[in-house]
Amino acid sequence: MQFTILFSASKAMANWLKLDAPRIPSPDGKRVGTQPLTTNAQQICWQCHVIENRPRSGLFTVLAVEAFSRYTLIIPYPGRPRLEDLENEILRRWANELLNLMIVSGEIDEADVDVVIEKFLELDKPIDWVSNTDLSVQGHASDAGKWVTDTLYQDGGAALDDDRAIALGLHINQFKKKSKDANGKIEHFYPMERMLDDALFRFASGLAKDRYEQTRRGDFPNPFLPTLEMTDSEPIPSNVVQMANYRHK
Repeated sequence: MQFTILFSASKAMANWLKLDAPRIPSPDGKRVGTQPLTTNAQQICWQCHVIENRPRSGLFTVLAVEAFSRYTLIIPYPGRPRLEDLENEILRRWANELLNLMIVSGEIDEADVDVVIEKFLELDKPIDWVSNTDLSVQGHASDAGKWVTDTLYQDGGAALDDDRAIALGLHINQFKKKSKDANGKIEHFYPMERMLDDALFRFASGLAKDRYEQTRRGDFPNPFLPTLEMTDSEPIPSNVVQMANYRHK
């Protein structure tokens, strides 16, 4: 499956990286620099932000929030990385955490890990960067930044190590979040569940143990397609799982 990856840099991130990136075009000329990010089957978008752990400490924490799931990656940095190194680290953390979600959920077996990794490594580069802040997604990044600073304050530490950063991210990603859909309706969801849905769809085709409605045998459902209502004249086969049931499985 081919799709694009878009990293959207907040003003703080763009300044930190000294990034000269274009802005997302605004069809109506409004909200320039604050365009909404949309993850779908053709692209995945991350809002990227950075905080300095303490003023003038030279120790930083990168916060990358995926637009559809609001899943948050927390990555500590002792200084400013090269852009390519930051991209690779976000991809590495994303891959490791989605693999963990797949295995812990029981959706794939450890024997299938190599297949998922191979699909992940097939991602095309380069990654596209824009200078943009989706205010809705950025709010979750700012909340995660407060989690980091509060944790460091309580522990008396200067920076999170990798293990503590991962553990804090997993903790945050278990909390219910909310956002507006394209029609302005408020949706409530768990970041871990949405990230799992997305990851299985993109990287685990052919590995599904169950059959899913509107989905080819062996594949996982496309989380970006609306669930079709079935009529009494269209019974669902007993071995096919409805999307609604899949969501709450």
